[in-house]
Amino acid sequence: MIFERVIASQRIVAECVASLAPAVGDIFKTFADLSQSGKPLHAGLSVRFGWSRLTLAEDPAGLRICEPRFSGDPLHDLNPALDTTINVLVSQVAVLRRVRERGEDVFFDQQILLAPGALTAPEIFSLRVERTSEADSGWSIAPVPAPGQGIDTSNLAAAPIYRLVGSQAGLLSILTLPQGYLVRLRRGEVVEVDGPDGRTRWRA
Repeated sequence: MIFERVIASQRIVAECVASLAPAVGDIFKTFADLSQSGKPLHAGLSVRFGWSRLTLAEDPAGLRICEPRFSGDPLHDLNPALDTTINVLVSQVAVLRRVRERGEDVFFDQQILLAPGALTAPEIFSLRVERTSEADSGWSIAPVPAPGQGIDTSNLAAAPIYRLVGSQAGLLSILTLPQGYLVRLRRGEVVEVDGPDGRTRWRA
């Protein structure tokens, strides 16, 4: 579905499925606020929006708001529809509301640490600790170990968050939980969320 708004005499276009329409108003407001702050709206202008980045591109109707092309090269290419950005953001807000947290930002090109088998195991743990750099999200992900075994942290590999798009919606939904949170997922679904104090904040 196509949405249009005139901002500073320029026609701005956004596209997403109709069910995500409520978020489009916030996106237009983001660019209206930029314009009101004195920043000209032009093709190539980018702004951070939650975990993602929105960029203006030339369009026959004016300027189109695009998201990174998560199915290709999200660091350099653009996608003309905003469904992935909004879907993930909506899921993150839902998790934060469920546990009554304000959350901490992540960005799609930040790194997560993966233990062997973390993205293929049927059941996994995700833990957020203090970040070591701007590029670090603080998240580590590992398979739930067999009874009597510990979590293997000897061979962690870094990967960008955008690698989760398209296959790990459950993991993407938890990434704005603050440091200290431990989350258990089973077959891609969140089944337990424990707070920094060790208390269970939510269980499926």
